[in-house]
Amino acid sequence: MKPVWIVVISVLITGLVVGGLTYFFINRAATSDKNDLQSQISSLDNKLSGTEKSLSSALSSSSSSSSDSSSSSSSVSATSSSSSSAAVSSAFSLTNLKAASVVVGGTTYKLVNGVFDQTADGPFNTEIPATITLDQKNYAVDTANANQAAIILTLGGMRHAGATVSPTELEIMTNSAGTPKYAARVLLDGYFECTVNSIAFASNIVTVSFTRVGATIAKTVSYKLNANNTLTLQ
Repeated sequence: MKPVWIVVISVLITGLVVGGLTYFFINRAATSDKNDLQSQISSLDNKLSGTEKSLSSALSSSSSSSSDSSSSSSSVSATSSSSSSAAVSSAFSLTNLKAASVVVGGTTYKLVNGVFDQTADGPFNTEIPATITLDQKNYAVDTANANQAAIILTLGGMRHAGATVSPTELEIMTNSAGTPKYAARVLLDGYFECTVNSIAFASNIVTVSFTRVGATIAKTVSYKLNANNTLTLQ
C-alpha cells in the first residue's frame, strides 16, 4: 500500500476515535449537569412545598385563634349585656311592681301584692281613691330605655263631681336603684272606667288600647313622656 493512503487512513481513524471520545465525554458531562440541575430543582420544590405548608398552618392557627378570641369576646360582651339587662329589667318585675309606691292626686300610696285598700277608713275627700289596683297583665318597659316603664292602675271608689267613679290611670315609673319610682301620671279616659286591651312603650311614647266600660269600640291613645316628667297627648 502506498504511504499516502496509509497516512490518509490513519488520519481518518484518528479523527473518528477523537470525535467519538469527544462526544462521549461531552454527552456524559451534559447528562451529569442535567441530573445535577434536576436534583437542585427537586430540592427547591420540596423546600417551597414545606414553606407553603408551614405558612398555611400558621395562617390557619392565627385565624382559629382570632376566631376563638372574637367568640370569647362576644360571649363576654353578651354576658355583660345580659347581666346589665337583667339588673335593669328586674326593677320592673311583676313582684317589684306589685310592691311599688304609686301616686294619685299628689298622694303616695304603697301597693301590697298589687293592691292598696283603704275602704275601711272612709268616707274620703274628693279625688282620694278607696282602692288602687295594679293591672298585672298590662305594663310595658320602654324598648329604647330599659330604665322606665308604664303601668296601669284602676282607682276604685273615687269621689268626683258628687259621684263615685273608678277611673283608670296610666303611670310612668323609673328605675331607682332597682326599685320602681313614680315619674308621671294621667287619667287614661278621664273619670270613666275602662278595660285596657294592650300597652306599648317605645322612645318615650306610650300607646294604650282600651275599651270604655259599657262601650264596644276600642280606642287607642298615645302619650309622650317629656323631659320634665309630664305626659302630653299625641
